Amino acid sequence: MTKYIQDDLPGFLDAEAEARESDIDIETYKRHKQALAMRWYGYYQKATKKSKDVLIKQYNQIASMLERQRN
Repeated sequence: MTKYIQDDLPGFLDAEAEARESDIDIETYKRHKQALAMRWYGYYQKATKKSKDVLIKQYNQIASMLERQRN
């Protein structure tokens, strides 16, 4: 992967990510969240009791991160 000078500028990666995600409409965002939830639910159904606890914790962490990002 090529490294550019602007990659080292403070705040560049955050600004780039914000610009990239700013054109995502709300319907696309909702479909993405729904697909994510269904994929994790499929993993949850196939998991053992010990794995289910870990999956629930991971899913809640990801869901809360996505919610914080979007607000």
